[in-house]
Amino acid sequence: MEQVSYSDLAQRVRDLADRADPFTRRRLLKLAESYDVKGGRAGGGPRLAERPLPVPRTTAAIVANAQAVEHYEMCRYGTLIAWAEELGHDEIVRFLTTNLNEEKAANTKLNTVALRKGVNAKASDAA
Repeated sequence: MEQVSYSDLAQRVRDLADRADPFTRRRLLKLAESYDVKGGRAGGGPRLAERPLPVPRTTAAIVANAQAVEHYEMCRYGTLIAWAEELGHDEIVRFLTTNLNEEKAANTKLNTVALRKGVNAKASDAA
């Protein structure tokens, strides 16, 4: 089974970020930073010990964790929208609704990756 290290994952995520829209790019770069930290390269410093990770399951875990973040953000935006509506702040409701729709779109993209691109199936086969 092919394996990959955290620094390899960080580089793959950076490569994706180079082709992403600005909104998604910021998120991907934060994810790459977290992989740098896990791989022992916080702040771009020298590499510490790394352990290899199985690729199919790691990819599925990345997608699942990204979806968890989107769900958390959708929940928060929904709550803020309800509060803003209750207080009669229509302009804020429109702004937050735009953000909520961006989160929903990101979640839809992640669903596509997980299901239609076969990420979940490949992880299941590798288990």
